[in-house]
Amino acid sequence: MTQQIQVRGLRELNRELKALPDKLKKKAVRRAIAAGAKIVQKDAKTNAPRRTGALRRAIAVRSTPSRSQPNLVRSSVFVRTAGNRSKATIKRGEDPHYWKFQEFGWRATGPGAKKSGLSRADFRARGRKIAGKGFMQKAFKRNVGRVLATFRRQLKQELDSYDGR
Repeated sequence: MTQQIQVRGLRELNRELKALPDKLKKKAVRRAIAAGAKIVQKDAKTNAPRRTGALRRAIAVRSTPSRSQPNLVRSSVFVRTAGNRSKATIKRGEDPHYWKFQEFGWRATGPGAKKSGLSRADFRARGRKIAGKGFMQKAFKRNVGRVLATFRRQLKQELDSYDGR
């Protein structure tokens, strides 16, 4: 699930960015993007299904540079599971591996695929579709405007702080 926002119309900020060295430029943009992603993270945590709280605690933000495009900076809101962190950092019963089912839904088939005599695909097709909550997608869609406003404001603050140095 990847959703992207492309920011256009920031001519003045772009001119100021070009005046900065590459290292400071990337740092300023990375901080601004992370500030916007924190808004989506907070909303996703608020609306995530909660039984044990493991899913809410596992929603995180990560900023990564692009390997293929050196000047591109990315920030992701994601769910930490046992697959993407070390086993030592997961408490017993705290792995929210089920988050995709909560987000996108699933097909409830019940037990007995072998006993029914149907193929696995036919058996799954008979199951009832359980709709997902879509808490991550909704958090992104609801906050696009706020994310862009925060990005602009944070980037302006970063540029102003570098001008003072």
